[in-house]
Amino acid sequence: MILRTCRLTGLFVWFSWLILLPAVWGQRPGYSWDFGMENGRIFKHTPKILFQIPDHTFGFGLNFQQQTYGKQEWEQLQGYPLMGFGLQYFNFGDPEVLGHAIAFFPNLTLKIVDRPKWMIHFRIGSGLAWLNRSYDRLTNPTNNSIGSRFNNTTNFRLVVGVSLSRHLTAFAGGSFTHFSNGAIQMPNLGINVPAISASLRYTPQPIFREDFLRSVENRKPPRRFGVQAYFAMAYKETSFPGAAKWPVYSGSAAGLYRISKVQNLLLGVECEYHQSVFLFARHTFAAHTQEEARKGATRWMVFLANEWRFRNTGFLIQAGFYVGNKTILVPYPIYNKLGLRYYFPPFPKSESQIFASIYLKSHIITADYISIGIGARIQ
Repeated sequence: MILRTCRLTGLFVWFSWLILLPAVWGQRPGYSWDFGMENGRIFKHTPKILFQIPDHTFGFGLNFQQQTYGKQEWEQLQGYPLMGFGLQYFNFGDPEVLGHAIAFFPNLTLKIVDRPKWMIHFRIGSGLAWLNRSYDRLTNPTNNSIGSRFNNTTNFRLVVGVSLSRHLTAFAGGSFTHFSNGAIQMPNLGINVPAISASLRYTPQPIFREDFLRSVENRKPPRRFGVQAYFAMAYKETSFPGAAKWPVYSGSAAGLYRISKVQNLLLGVECEYHQSVFLFARHTFAAHTQEEARKGATRWMVFLANEWRFRNTGFLIQAGFYVGNKTILVPYPIYNKLGLRYYFPPFPKSESQIFASIYLKSHIITADYISIGIGARIQ
């Protein structure tokens, strides 16, 4: 096992440098490398998990980052964040059942506090992960958290940093990493890893605070109020592995209030229709008629969301609750969503925009589905 881990570690490091080497050759002011390590333990978020939780899980990774300096308006309004691309390795602590993961994820680091000698940074990233062990009815039946080799990974990290020199900064804090495939292939309880995090950042050519551009004078949006609507679609595998995948349709309408040019608050109503729930209701006689089955498969929700804009990209955090008492198989009364949106150029002489989106819906920290959609914001 030790030899296998050493080999994987070596491959990971060499592959990381292979990806980052072109950036080394073309250094520009503000580029940095962040080498970090994490040590934690898988959180058993549901009693349905069958495998024994390992004593600890560890990971390490490289994050290549670019410091924004205010060239565009949104950079100044968001406090000059760092844009990054991360490559991370996780060893879950059980090579036979859980194995290891290699994750690739773009990320964004926001500066909560930014002082010359110390700082507090919050990083969020989401991307693709490959796990070498997943559920198998014969060879790996207890791994009911991961149903496929390829999964989504989402990572949050909150750290305190101390400047050691002109080029080096040390960070320590905590992180939370989630792995799941959004119920595209069952089982899909997901793996959640809270951990202690430490890292060291090297910046060959730093950009200092006095170099930041500060040209934005009016931070208030020209129009405060608007409306927003979208339609999205997902596919979910039914509750046992190897079963059919059925569509989930969702749509919403919301009122929008712009707190600033780069932050929106939304309050609205959302509706979902689960084809698999309709079929379940008909085949198990949970509903006596097709109309009752359709009502049971239709879920109405009220939600509150906050969206942060980074140029043409929007990051959305949403929470809501189900209303009505005729729905079937609702796992939890409260749900939450993480969304990523790309906004196309606005219509002429207007701030209204069309956007494409991807959403990860979950109940607390158990993934429900991953959907893609299209919508419009009208102002």
